[in-house]
Amino acid sequence: MEGHFKQRCIEKLIRYLEEPISDVFDLETGENYTKYGVDRIRDKMFIKELLRWTPKLNTDRLVSNILAIMAAESSTNRHILQEVKKGDHRPNTKVSYNFPSALGSKSKQGMIKMPSPFKKRK
Repeated sequence: MEGHFKQRCIEKLIRYLEEPISDVFDLETGENYTKYGVDRIRDKMFIKELLRWTPKLNTDRLVSNILAIMAAESSTNRHILQEVKKGDHRPNTKVSYNFPSALGSKSKQGMIKMPSPFKKRK
């Protein structure tokens, strides 16, 4: 990763690690504290690599984690419902909603079935 893109990726990772996940209240001590995104990381070697990070260091775990975060954000942003068209509502009928697919599948209603080239014809 080079230049401006690398800087943006590092900023994205920092935001992910500093993101407040939840507030926790300890019943025994009565203290309230916030859990941050760094608590999600369970890989000790990744944390060591984060602590030793410099721009010249080869950080494979860091790069792969950044790419995983970007992929996760990309797939969560695909299912944003922007508009639901409601048609004629009749009693006792089921209303169907069309949501965008993450895989980009097309509906088969408008597709024309083509004859198979392997089928014997009369």
